[in-house]
Amino acid sequence: MSNKTILLAVLGAVALVAMTPGCATSKAYSTPSLLASSGFKIIPATTPDQQQQMKTLPAGKVSVVTRSGTAYYVYPDHAQNVLYVGKQAQYQAYQNTLDGLRLAAEDAQAARDSRGEALVNQQVDVTSGYDTPGWGTGTGWGEWGGF
Repeated sequence: MSNKTILLAVLGAVALVAMTPGCATSKAYSTPSLLASSGFKIIPATTPDQQQQMKTLPAGKVSVVTRSGTAYYVYPDHAQNVLYVGKQAQYQAYQNTLDGLRLAAEDAQAARDSRGEALVNQQVDVTSGYDTPGWGTGTGWGEWGGF
């Protein structure tokens, strides 16, 4: 293989690694599924009054609502017409899950960066390998002499 072919192959591999999406950037984990797995209760909005109250909550955001002196964390899912409701313990479990996902995404990105760096370094080693003893660097065949 020529130096140009090796270089193009390595650069292509680096480009593929760089374009590979990370786990955290994918929508594999939705907020509703994370809330449910953290212990939030799913309450359907069945009455017109409940549906109207749910519309007052900001979409895509966990909000704090206080009732009878107790703080509840609520998340409206307008598409499913349900409300996710949890207390401090469930909200903390949700935050811990998010923190774990962020750390996993950072680790995955660091691994991708490391692989890309290793491929670039490997390319440098391959192209410098043509000057190894026995192969010679000039027009002759080094120790082998001519065939």
